[in-house]
Amino acid sequence: MSSTRTLSMQATAAVDLSGHRVVTPLPDGSVRYAASNRMLDRWAPLWLTAGAASAGGLVEVVTRGPIDEPSWSWTVGPVYLSEEGRLTQAAPSRPRFMFVAQVGTATSPTSVFVDRFQSVVLAP
Repeated sequence: MSSTRTLSMQATAAVDLSGHRVVTPLPDGSVRYAASNRMLDRWAPLWLTAGAASAGGLVEVVTRGPIDEPSWSWTVGPVYLSEEGRLTQAAPSRPRFMFVAQVGTATSPTSVFVDRFQSVVLAP
């Protein structure tokens, strides 16, 4: 059985960032929280912070692969982007949200495999 490697990179935090939240890059390469109620983020890359960072500091972001967090309590299945980079297992819906973006799959209560799926724009 082969193990799956986590793909990650360092990015500059555009704002103060918490760990284990979804971020997206800005034109200057820094990252900020993504949100499914911000239409601009619907086709953008979505990554997960591996830890916290202050604005201007470096943050490790997982672009694809497994990540563990002992405080999580997922049910195995899809994990979606919500507001301000938060993760949820409840698919976002109108009128509060503009699109659905699955950012990964919970593989255990404390693990998510980060793998961005194509966004689905919600009808008005």
